[in-house]
Amino acid sequence: MSSHFNSAKQLLTLLSKEQGCRVGETAVVSRKVHTIDPCQPESVCVIQNADAGKVFYRRTKLNEVVHLDIFHSLGRMNPKPVAEAARAAVDSYTRAVATNYGMHFNIGREIYALANYIDVQTGSGGGRVTGKLSYGLKESLRKSHENHVHLSLLLPSNNIALVFFLIEQAECAIKSCGFELRKIEHIKHNLADPNTKQDLSAYSAYTDSFIKESRQTKDGSDDDFYRHQMLDIAEIIEELDDVTELKQLLSNAHPNINKRGAPAPSDTPNFWQFQPKLVDAWNKLQGYGYVDRNNDRYYLTPDGKQLYEFLTKCGRQIECDLKQKYRGGNSNLATAARGFGHATYSKRRNKGRQAIQRRTENTGTLAIVPTVINSLHESIAKKFWSVNKHHLRFEQRMGRSRLDICLLIDSSASMMGKRMKAAKVLAEHLVHSTDDRLSVIYFQEDKVEIAVPFTRNQALLRAGLKSIKPSGLTPLAAGLFKGARYVNKHSSPQQALMVVITDGIPTMAMNTGDPLQEALDVAETIGKSGLSLCCVGLQPNHKLLDRLAQSAGGSVHIIDEITAPELLRIVEKERREAVRNL
Repeated sequence: MSSHFNSAKQLLTLLSKEQGCRVGETAVVSRKVHTIDPCQPESVCVIQNADAGKVFYRRTKLNEVVHLDIFHSLGRMNPKPVAEAARAAVDSYTRAVATNYGMHFNIGREIYALANYIDVQTGSGGGRVTGKLSYGLKESLRKSHENHVHLSLLLPSNNIALVFFLIEQAECAIKSCGFELRKIEHIKHNLADPNTKQDLSAYSAYTDSFIKESRQTKDGSDDDFYRHQMLDIAEIIEELDDVTELKQLLSNAHPNINKRGAPAPSDTPNFWQFQPKLVDAWNKLQGYGYVDRNNDRYYLTPDGKQLYEFLTKCGRQIECDLKQKYRGGNSNLATAARGFGHATYSKRRNKGRQAIQRRTENTGTLAIVPTVINSLHESIAKKFWSVNKHHLRFEQRMGRSRLDICLLIDSSASMMGKRMKAAKVLAEHLVHSTDDRLSVIYFQEDKVEIAVPFTRNQALLRAGLKSIKPSGLTPLAAGLFKGARYVNKHSSPQQALMVVITDGIPTMAMNTGDPLQEALDVAETIGKSGLSLCCVGLQPNHKLLDRLAQSAGGSVHIIDEITAPELLRIVEKERREAVRNL
């Protein structure tokens, strides 16, 4: 690793001369745009008058962004392994700096935060390596990256050695995915014709990158200004309770309201453990350019002030639109829901109800609210409102639609943060968008609590969800037993669906037996009662969840991470099955 620091000086010299270079045999590094001639794939051209930061991110200051391409055999690589490798590289680099040079905690924190300013693009998509990786999905962009992994870094010169750590880890990730590394024989340096306009349409779509200098520039991109701002808000409030809490954070940093600025989250380990949502929310606000950090205080930028005004004037409309986005419309949130996590086993009972299905073709009854919201996505940005034919949404009623849904949520310590937030978003969505009654039951340590009894009351739901505070172990058997007992008492098992959301395995027995066997025994009893059981969990626990679903005669969905879009996709699919087969 010491060689990486020695090589960094040579790399900086080349970059200062507006040049690129090959690192190893497969990687090309510069601060410029790279082009490849399909007839000569072994050669890479570095365009010396096309700054990577300016072209990719419309940054005004030159030579801030490092552009790194690593070449491999033809194919569409999943960006997730590369993102994991990038985060591992930052971690290794941070430790190496501490070992070789020693450093203050705050300096270490700044280096570790560099991962937030690394973007990846592969033949399958990309985004910020600390984000969802559900962006960069334009076909032209993906096709142009079928033979290489593209990485962009907003990297200070004193941390240029990170490039070598990144290449090392990324090459291992590429090989582990079954791709061969491809050798680059030649690097050319050319100048682009200043009279030739570059096609940048592939880089105009919404992204969660922190490298883009301003989120608010209207530049004629395909996605309108209002849509971009809505998606920013949707990304940020994943860490918060609602839009109101986001507005409160912004007001704390507004110079006209609080001249001292908002205090940054404490750097103590305890704070990062117990208040991760605030840390992540402030990181996103800073990364998206809505706040600046100065002496551990946050202050709104001009973009941040504009966002605050937007929330003040359009708060109710924003809440409505965000709920519509989670239904799976044309938003990036819907794209994220169709990401890389998929069910590995599914077995359903022959029961359910006929649902209201919204359609775009002219059949059934006009759905007023979805039609109006769909038109507003365009009209708010265009300053006038009109409803055109392509805005119309219809619903087809195929029988009674009400179902009783019980969300049985693992509230152990491992569910703290984004996972619990995702489960709560799911609950709010179900009450808002269906005619079903909903109950929420959570289990943790030695207790199982009914947070929300069967209801359609949104105020009651919100109050109940706030009472859920993750901690302790996972008493899955007790959760299943008491959840099923509650459903059987307050609903009909044949008209109900119980959804179990867990990220772990049972670690606490209901009695004195084996926690796993107790959970399987309870699941078998649930199956005999006629209650439909849907299990949602993570890949490492798929064998347990398979057995659990089989014991209950239910279904199982294995996903990479518990996120709101994934949960919405799964539960809407399960609900449709339930209502269709009753």
